[in-house]
Amino acid sequence: MSSHRPTQRTTTGSIRVQNDSARELRAFERARRWSASEARRRRDRLQQRIFPMLQASIGAGVSWYVARELFGHEAPIFAGVVAVVCLGMNFGNRLTRAVEITVGAATGILTGELIVHFLGTGAWQTALIALLAMVIATFAGAGSLLTIQAGVQGVVVATATVLPGGALSRWIDAVIGGLVAIAIAMITPTSPLRKPRRMARRLTEEVARLLDRTAHGLSDRNEHIVAEALRDARFTDHLIGELRSQVEEGAAIARTVPWQWRKRTHLRGLDRQLTAFDRLLRNARVLVRRADVAILEGEPVPSSYVELVAEAADIASDLAKALGDQQALGAVRRQLGELAEETNHRAPQPSLSAEVIRAQVRSAIVDMYMLTGLSYGEARVRVPSQYHERRSAEDD
Repeated sequence: MSSHRPTQRTTTGSIRVQNDSARELRAFERARRWSASEARRRRDRLQQRIFPMLQASIGAGVSWYVARELFGHEAPIFAGVVAVVCLGMNFGNRLTRAVEITVGAATGILTGELIVHFLGTGAWQTALIALLAMVIATFAGAGSLLTIQAGVQGVVVATATVLPGGALSRWIDAVIGGLVAIAIAMITPTSPLRKPRRMARRLTEEVARLLDRTAHGLSDRNEHIVAEALRDARFTDHLIGELRSQVEEGAAIARTVPWQWRKRTHLRGLDRQLTAFDRLLRNARVLVRRADVAILEGEPVPSSYVELVAEAADIASDLAKALGDQQALGAVRRQLGELAEETNHRAPQPSLSAEVIRAQVRSAIVDMYMLTGLSYGEARVRVPSQYHERRSAEDD
């Protein structure tokens, strides 16, 4: 017995090393996938913000030029600051934001200049300036952004007393910055529909990709493919949030820019479809999760059900391309009708996971119908509620 103990310990140690190596490889793979996903998100964020960044920087330069060269102000710091803050990093409610910040900055600057002139500078004077500026802005009916801006500009005046120029010139600088920002917000050619539609297309393409990989994983009974799809599905929560944010931004542009008013109807339609986009993404995640369970638990999934998932992936891909094109959406509806009829056939004695997968395909069909422009009631009617037993030698 004792002669076998070293061999047994060696074998146990080898297994432990192998397990540790496998865990390290899995951890490395998770870190690699997270890094790639984070890099894509940061790249997308930069792409979304680069245009407003350019606008804000141009606004700062134009404001400085106007205040310095046309009005003769020696150090027009407030002009550039107000322009950058007004334009910000997104397009939503730019005009409203520009007006609020301009008024808030002007209020804070005037309050600060008056107190510094009569009471001097110091800790308690700075606190008093911030308080009075915010109180005045609030009493005037300002929102939170205007109120904060009033306090900030008042504090800047109190602490930057060495700036050349009088109170009136600094107040004019703030107004110049705000007016330049308003002009840029009004004349910049920005389509309120482009970004929301692009985001909607990206979300739908992601659903198609998840379903396609799941269908391949189920067909090959490959747990790694389905597990990867499930990991990717868990990182999709931000998509619906980004879509909602971009729809809100587009609606703000369409409300405030006169020549974009005609696009308000399309944006209202996208806003109504947000729930359908959210449900489609959630239903896809549930389907992928159940496919993962089916493979891990060894539950059979009929090939006809796998084909349903593959067809749903193809239709989701076509839907992504058809968004905004009524004629193409009509073709997608016909495809959905054919798939809905197929989901009405139940395989003999299916496993629990298989039936959940079939049910999730049916739910996804309803969601995609709604994304073609139908109401929930109209979409639900087009998905048969009864089922028929499918007799197939392959499925038996």
